[in-house]
Amino acid sequence: TISTGNPNLNPYYSENWDFSIEYFGKRASYLQLALFQKKVTNFVLELGETIDGSAGFPGLTLTPGETYTLATFSNQHDAINRGVEIAGRYRFVTLPSPFDGFYVDGSVTYTNSNGKYADRPGEDLPTYGASEWLYFAGLGYEKGRFAALLSYRYRSDYLEGLESVDQQNRELGFPPDSGDDWWGPEKYWNIETSVRMTDKFKVFCNISNLAEYTNYSTQSPFKNNYPEDSYWHKMRISFGLKGRF
Repeated sequence: TISTGNPNLNPYYSENWDFSIEYFGKRASYLQLALFQKKVTNFVLELGETIDGSAGFPGLTLTPGETYTLATFSNQHDAINRGVEIAGRYRFVTLPSPFDGFYVDGSVTYTNSNGKYADRPGEDLPTYGASEWLYFAGLGYEKGRFAALLSYRYRSDYLEGLESVDQQNRELGFPPDSGDDWWGPEKYWNIETSVRMTDKFKVFCNISNLAEYTNYSTQSPFKNNYPEDSYWHKMRISFGLKGRF
């Protein structure tokens, strides 16, 4: 594989529109409905194409007859992401003390994305790196100097790499999406706790990825076939002191 940059890339432009309705209740309880659109021009994508060693490459000695993968960056056409988000928080202020410090927190985001790729004209493809669904749910507690949050975060699968439809694939009769890379869903349980020692300092202890979720990628037109990579993320514990001045 030959990896190289591209000094001829054009600037990346983004035009964003948002509309939201919010309702605020007692003690920071709220409900929000938001609509959004993001239009991107000249977004950048890393692509790979197959070249023959006889073509040569500046600064490298290649073997004629051998095939190499050339990975570089290129500007693509427009991409449009449209979606809706519902978010809210409810505090149990009617419960007797100390249970009135509990609250629930959550959000759901749906995104419909459409990316136009120079090497895949006319295809209905999502925007590179955009997930269709995002979820967040949390059970928290805040009272006095103590705060804690147990949360769950979910992100649906997303396009991570695009197969280049080069001459070799056309001759072999492969479909254009036969080598597309997709990252599978991500699911994480986390715990965050803190105790405020003074008005300016607090100690904290956070635990990320309680379930030690395994993430994976696939390479196929069906998203869940032909596993390519698998990553086992261990639990991470962090603690320390935070201050503000």
